[in-house]
Amino acid sequence: MRPHAIIARSDDLTRRHHELLYTVVQVTAGSARDSGSVIHSENHGDQYETFVLTNFHVVGSAVTVEVSWHQYNDLSAFIGASSKTAKIVAYDRAADSALQGFKEIAVR
Repeated sequence: MRPHAIIARSDDLTRRHHELLYTVVQVTAGSARDSGSVIHSENHGDQYETFVLTNFHVVGSAVTVEVSWHQYNDLSAFIGASSKTAKIVAYDRAADSALQGFKEIAVR
């Protein structure tokens, strides 16, 4: 194998590592806490719009929830955490699912 092929492959694995790692978040509503999955995030020029899917039994009748995710380096070592307040966009009590959404200013 050529050395530059290995480097490209390593970069690709690092990118995939970050893409997979940051799709799982923690959702907190009052004293309830569980995981959620980022199902869509899109840049609208000046801001990002992100949607997270979690269980209805976690959010219940809450109007807003706290969505948190941990940050890791390329070696999967924890380096910090951040969170955003999200609004409940839709829910289905019978299917035990809830969709949360939040927007944040795009950093340039």
